[in-house]
Amino acid sequence: SRTTNSSVSYEDGRRKNAETQPNHILLLTITKVTYPINTDVIHTISKDHGNVLRIVIFRKRGVQAMVEYEEVEQAIRAKQLMDGADIYQGCCTLRVEYAKPSKLNVYKNDSETWDYTTPNPGEKKTAPLLPDPPRAPLISTRPTFPRFDFECRGGLLSTPHDLPNNNYGDSYPATPGRCVLMVYGLDPDKANCNRLFNLFCLYGNVVKIKFLKSKEGCAMVQMDNEMSVDRCMDNLNKLTLISGNVLQLQVSKQMYLSDIMVPYDLPDGTPSFKDYSNSKNNR
Repeated sequence: SRTTNSSVSYEDGRRKNAETQPNHILLLTITKVTYPINTDVIHTISKDHGNVLRIVIFRKRGVQAMVEYEEVEQAIRAKQLMDGADIYQGCCTLRVEYAKPSKLNVYKNDSETWDYTTPNPGEKKTAPLLPDPPRAPLISTRPTFPRFDFECRGGLLSTPHDLPNNNYGDSYPATPGRCVLMVYGLDPDKANCNRLFNLFCLYGNVVKIKFLKSKEGCAMVQMDNEMSVDRCMDNLNKLTLISGNVLQLQVSKQMYLSDIMVPYDLPDGTPSFKDYSNSKNNR
């Protein structure tokens, strides 16, 4: 029988009082674990943020994992996006910190560890045996999404069935109804909700717009349907603005933006969140 235990060396990534300096290796602590956590799960939620080299899962203090990225910048972005998020709706909550090792040593590719730089052709991965989750909308009851300031209340994965089957590297299947766009490259001193609305409403009805306090020059735009999202991607992605900034668009995993009762003020004094669902200026 195949064992899931593996020989791996790593330093203890326990949290210290002082924040650890950025590193290309992240320590993920998973709480409220309802569904099994394995390398399939960790790779699926991590690979969108950069090139994952190695993953190690260990269970001395609950469920923890180390994820080694190729570049420090990739790890920084992954930490911003995943810290505080739920892997699945309402459970498997992530706390993401910078780990201390400079490299993870993995001697076996299985459900507990995996080295993506030296695949083992002679060993096939089995599909993750995860139980069916409740078939509910992708809405979490957490007050905020990650520290990235999403506040979109959803899990990084909709169901365990969204994981790759057998072969690593299979693309993550798109979830129907994704209507939220991540918008990067904005001028933080000039951009505001109304200016973004005037741009995005050309390609569909805008529902809500939210700027991210912890990510300067970044906002989220919820459109009314996927066709509007596609039109925005086709026409606005990599668009050079008058300020010289290049607009970067990415479809978010979130299905909608939740209301912000007390939004913070942008540099121009306007609110960082606006609901345009009843706007007469929509199409």
